[in-house]
Amino acid sequence: MDTTGVEDLINKVALLKDQFPETASIDLNPVLLSGSVVTVLSATVTLGDPGQRTDSARRAMRG
Repeated sequence: MDTTGVEDLINKVALLKDQFPETASIDLNPVLLSGSVVTVLSATVTLGDPGQRTDSARRAMRG
């Protein structure tokens, strides 16, 4: 399986979070993979006050 597209998507989400610390969460669902092409059909971004974060801006993936 070619994981290039998924790796690129993860890197872009991490960059988005780094550039915009007010991003509290990002939900991408569903994400379709065809070869190395990734298509995000729906995305929800929740914003928050970065000064009130308690996780030291640590990113974590939820299962």
